[in-house]
Amino acid sequence: MAVDESGRTFGIVAVDAAARPVAEAWGTRLRELGRPVQTWFGPAPPLDAWLTAARVGYRLLLAGPEADLLALRARAGVLLDAEITLYVTDSRERVVRCARCRTATRTAAAVLDCAGCGLRMAVHDHVSTVHGAHLGSWSGA
Repeated sequence: MAVDESGRTFGIVAVDAAARPVAEAWGTRLRELGRPVQTWFGPAPPLDAWLTAARVGYRLLLAGPEADLLALRARAGVLLDAEITLYVTDSRERVVRCARCRTATRTAAAVLDCAGCGLRMAVHDHVSTVHGAHLGSWSGA
């Protein structure tokens, strides 16, 4: 995947082993361009510290499973969509947020019972970057 070279400084996160080659390629390319790069391999990057120090021109590059990336994207709410690059390595599981009680449930199912209120809900493609989750609403079943 091509990297956004327009930034001045970069934070790169590889959440899992499948994401590591992509993150390493991004880092290699950016270092070739002489750009400062912070890299984190694992599920719990120091995102708050990175974002506190971020200035104009900062770019965040995230690679890993969709559910994890959406959670990180939600934490990076101060950044514009154009300042974030997502590379999804696995989209089988999703975090679903119940429209009734707002409970978040991680699942691979298309229809499930909400862990919070028991509502039988369908998983929609609509994604909230604020909540880092897909919408779940009454399935009608």
